Amino acid sequence: MLTKTPLFSENIIQLGFVVGTRKATLVLLLVLALFFVSFPMIKVDAQAQPIVVPDDYSTIQDAINNANEGNTIFVKEGVYFEHIKIDKSLFLVGEDKESTVINAQQEGPTILVLQNNVTLIGFTILNGITPASPTPYFPWVARPAGIHLLHVSNCKITNNKIENTGCGIWLYNSHNNQIRENQVINNSNSMRLELSSNNTIESNHLKNCFDGIIFTSSGNNIVKNNNIVNASNQFGVMGENISHYTNHVENSNKIDNKPIYYWIDKTNQVVPSDAGYVGLVNCENITVQNTNITKNNEAILLAFTEKSIITNNFLVNNKFGIQLYESSDNLIIDNSIIANSNDGIKIDASHQNNITQNTITNNKDSGISLHNFSTQNNINNNYMSKNYRGLSFNEASENHVIGNQISETFMSILFYSACNYNNIIANNMSNSDSGIWFERAAPYSKGNNIIGNLISSNQRFGILARSVSDNKIQNNTIKNNEYGISISGDSAQNNIITGNNITSNSETGLSLGRTSAIVYYNNFINNTQDINCESTNIWNKEKEGNYWNNYTGIDNNGDGIGDTPYVINENNQDNYPLMEPVIIPEFPSMTTLISGLSIVLVLSIIYRRRFFGKKENEEK
Repeated sequence: MLTKTPLFSENIIQLGFVVGTRKATLVLLLVLALFFVSFPMIKVDAQAQPIVVPDDYSTIQDAINNANEGNTIFVKEGVYFEHIKIDKSLFLVGEDKESTVINAQQEGPTILVLQNNVTLIGFTILNGITPASPTPYFPWVARPAGIHLLHVSNCKITNNKIENTGCGIWLYNSHNNQIRENQVINNSNSMRLELSSNNTIESNHLKNCFDGIIFTSSGNNIVKNNNIVNASNQFGVMGENISHYTNHVENSNKIDNKPIYYWIDKTNQVVPSDAGYVGLVNCENITVQNTNITKNNEAILLAFTEKSIITNNFLVNNKFGIQLYESSDNLIIDNSIIANSNDGIKIDASHQNNITQNTITNNKDSGISLHNFSTQNNINNNYMSKNYRGLSFNEASENHVIGNQISETFMSILFYSACNYNNIIANNMSNSDSGIWFERAAPYSKGNNIIGNLISSNQRFGILARSVSDNKIQNNTIKNNEYGISISGDSAQNNIITGNNITSNSETGLSLGRTSAIVYYNNFINNTQDINCESTNIWNKEKEGNYWNNYTGIDNNGDGIGDTPYVINENNQDNYPLMEPVIIPEFPSMTTLISGLSIVLVLSIIYRRRFFGKKENEEK
């Protein structure tokens, strides 16, 4: 025999009579109106009665455990000291958001949702800070959160107040959910979406937290009318492919009352200068200028974007000042990028960008970092000071670093792994712990040119190179460091050191460990120890060696070469020591060099844009 299966509307009205108060009935009718608009009808068994807490069960969890799929649980006003696992499709409704409180007593998540089609409305949710110990209720994959949606879809989280939790609302691998009209206040983080798509995040108020709204590998979400106030890391998007960045973020979202401009597929436009955050995804020829952006995961994001200009922006106290991902042929010029908690500019899998004339200071990681096979970027004439590192390279090759001023860092330039054929030319690297540092990390770096730099007054190394090969160190002035140049490692082979002034280093001018190097035409002057050498190396090219200021031999035939070798140790000697210092060819003056490079750079960008613009118009 078939039984009648009433709609959720009938269930809600029945619940209103059961609870027996006008206030409760009004709350439930409001819930009904919301669900008619937002969700498909959910049917319940005809014999099922609404469950009321604490009338039917003293705790919310007991009510859930005894509920059937599709039941409605109404929770009266009061404070409920528990954390909750929802593993059934049901409606959990609080009588009044301000006075219906679920307090997890510091053990979170406060509410863990493990089933689809769950609705949660009208609660204050507190104290889900520390992850609960792994139990059948809270597996290790659960995060410390107020509300944690884990592998679920078609849930609705509406009109809740969430305070003092690890993360207010955390979605992991969860899709097609609606997060609306919640107050998320005084949490470590407000809202995170990981591997989560097609969700709607609308009209939430997020305040006094570290993270505001952060997307990680999450796409096609709708984000509108949210208000983020006083967060340290207010908005950010991270991912690995274009779908992760394709979120529909309206400028109705506000960060400290400034709009978010998150543009997709736009061309030939200028971002308004009142931006609180700028995201450019698959855009071309966009200009971002004259903004003042603070407290985001990245102030300006370029993802899959090209031929755009970022100029005259003030980017301070973000995690990253500017982040480029899979973006090429952009110009970043004349920006102030200061006191960000990670890198000033992060270049990730991006090519042929021009970074010039920026002031990049006091960033806690690198002033500029290049990662993930970023190639052929030009980094010219920037001022970088008081960053942890000036520049860092990891799996980045064929880039050009020319004419930069780098000072007061731990390392002026770090090469980590697989950094090949980069050109480091005419930079001033001074007053840091170390100048250029090649880390011993496989695959090792090779084929880099370090030419015409001033590397001075560093506390330890002018250049430290470990396990690198086929690099050229040429025409540099390396002075007043503890160690001028130090090269070591069995893989450090065929490095050429030529035409350098290596002077007044307090410990050693040149230190060569288990390596082979070709060393000629250098000046070794006033170092405490000119050479510390553990391996056999080559000290001349044809009949020209190096100049040693402590060489005591003579030149009877006046050919400028000493008549006796300069003995370094039993395995090394310079057979053709020079009697006079080498005149090191000077590069053009810094001002001339940089001015010329800047003019060529700007003209080339203008030409490319006009050419491509003309070509596109002709094709149209």
